[in-house]
This record gives sequence, structure tokens and C-alpha cells, in this order.
Amino acid sequence: MSDLIDKIKDIYAAFGRGDIATILASLTDDISWEFEAPAELSWSGIRHAPEEAAGFFDGIAAEHADPNLEMTEFFATSDAVAAFGRYQATVKATGIRVDTPVAHYFKFREDKIARYINVVNSGGFVEANRAAALRPQISNLTATVQEIYAAFGRGDVATILSKLADDVVWESEGPAVISFSGIRRGKAEARGFFEALGADHSNPQLTITEYVASGDTVMTIGRYTATVNATGKKFDSPIAHYWKFRDGKVIRYVGLANTAAALEALQRTAAPSAFTIAFNPKGMSMAKYAEVMRRLELGGGGKPAGRLFHTCYGPEDALRVLDVWASMEQFERFGAILMPILVSLEIDLGKPDIQPQHNGVFGQYYELGVAPTSLAATAR
Repeated sequence: MSDLIDKIKDIYAAFGRGDIATILASLTDDISWEFEAPAELSWSGIRHAPEEAAGFFDGIAAEHADPNLEMTEFFATSDAVAAFGRYQATVKATGIRVDTPVAHYFKFREDKIARYINVVNSGGFVEANRAAALRPQISNLTATVQEIYAAFGRGDVATILSKLADDVVWESEGPAVISFSGIRRGKAEARGFFEALGADHSNPQLTITEYVASGDTVMTIGRYTATVNATGKKFDSPIAHYWKFRDGKVIRYVGLANTAAALEALQRTAAPSAFTIAFNPKGMSMAKYAEVMRRLELGGGGKPAGRLFHTCYGPEDALRVLDVWASMEQFERFGAILMPILVSLEIDLGKPDIQPQHNGVFGQYYELGVAPTSLAATAR
């Protein structure tokens, strides 16, 4: 039964990455793919055969932006799986975000899915679709703002910049310690906003619930959440955006958020989970240490989240390492990157000495040069 649940989890993972071909390959030739809902939802209906089931996903792609499916509970018998969770999506026709519980039923035959039933609050999507009739027409400027948000969701900064005037003023209010705050002028500086945001935040989620357009201006209301890389804390804030246009291009943007929450998320918590870990590895020379650092940088692990301090010390042919980490979870994630490198270089870490971190006093900062003796020369 657990094998069937694993197969269904693989199906959901394929949906999350847009791999519809993998989903269709898991269906029997006579699949019954069922979603009973009003016909105005293009993804509704009962479909037979994988080719027809593909229409379900085509309908979702045509009607929904930024879909998010999170299944939290699974139940299985010898030939069936039921799953429960939530589905969120923005209806493209109106920009309305729908959030609904969802239940799925999968019936297996000869290791393939022979029947699928989708039960969801279809009324929520019908109402969101029909709201378009209550809006005479989404203004061209609102549509442009929606295109900008969609581009942000897929990390397409080039498309966002193409919507800006050359002399755009991009304002993000907040304390200077927040790297993406400040006033930026021109496209090049506006790009710096997204670069800073990308460097500081992981898993950003932007949800816009309200659009108000008048003349050459659009105002939006929504919510933004992300994980702050420096601390691992979650930043969750209501947001308001002001968009001013000239000749169809954004000439001014003002972003407002709960900056107090942003500051709090940046603050490191002196939690008991922080710890010091000391290694006395076998076979780590200066040359091998330098190679480890080079490969970590290439692999994106040069400055891992959660590592508060790192130093390498000792004789050049028998170096030792000491780290301070915010949590064991973050250290273990880093270890998954580090260990294959050490194995390939025949470096044996041995048994580390792990102790709780109670306090840390940091003086002048040094960067390691070619050899340990160059520390003083490279102080800054």
C-alpha cells in the first residue's frame, strides 16, 4: 500500500514541475478521469484515455496562474489511494486567487491508474470566472501589472524590466539594513532590487488579491512571504504596490510592506540549537582545503545558510576546522554537499566534537589567503 502512495506522490511531484507526460504515462489506456463541475470550467468533465485526460491539464494551464497543490494526507488499500489537501490558483480572467480544500481518489489496475476522481470547491472557481462579467474590462495597465507579477513568479526579471520606462523610479520603503530597500533610478538600478531580493530570500510567494486602476495608475493589495536566507526565518507581510504609467510603461513603482517584520526576520535568534563543531580531519593539507573551498563555491555551498562562523587553522599538512552553526538541520543540509567532495579528495573528517554554543565574541575579521601565515597580511 505504501508503494501506491509513493506512486501518487510521484504524480503530484510531476504536476508541480509541469511534467504532464509522466502523469499520462502512469494511466491505463481506458482511464476514466473524472471532475464533475459546470462546463464553463474548461478542465471539468469525464475523460477517457490518456489523450483526453491531457485536456484536464490543458484547461488548468489555460485558466490558472501560479497553481499550488499541497496534499497533506494519504490513505491506501490494496488497489486504491485517497488523498486530501489544498489547491490554490489565480484565475487568469479576473486575477482572483482561489484557495480550496481538495480530495482525490485513484484506482489502480496492473500498477497503473484506471480511475481518477477530483472533488474540489468548483463553485469558488465558477464565481471567480464569473466576476469577469462584473468587470466591464480589465484595463491594459492592470493587465501589464499582472504580466509583471506573473514574470516575478517565474523569476523572469528581463520581462519585468521590459515593462519599465528607461527613467523609471523604483521605490521600496524600508530601513537601509534591508538590502532591497531604497530608491533606485533607471532600469539598471531597478534590476538591483530583484538581485538583492533573490540573494536574501528563498521560496518567495507573492499573492495579489486586489487591483484598483484609474487613469494612468494601478494600486494592488496582497501578501508576500519568503524565507530569509541569513536566518532561516519566515518573512510574512501584507503588501501594497503603487504603479504609475507613461505611454504604457512603468515610470514609478512604490512597494510598501511591514518592514518591522522584515527587520525581525533578519535578526538572528540566540537559540539553544546553535552549536560549535570542531573537526580534526585526516589528510587535509592546505592544497586540499583550498580545493574543497573551490568546489563548494562552484556548487553553491561557499556561503551556506545557517553557518555563523568558519575558520581553518593548524599545521599546513594537518589542518583543522571549526564552525559555528545556527542549527543541526542547516549543518546537515550543508553536509550533503560537503561529504562527496571530501570523499573524492580522500579526506577523513573523523569524529567531530559538537558542543552547544553559548556566546560568541567576534573581533577583526580575517580572510584566509594562500597559506595560514598570510592571515595578518589579508586582514581587513
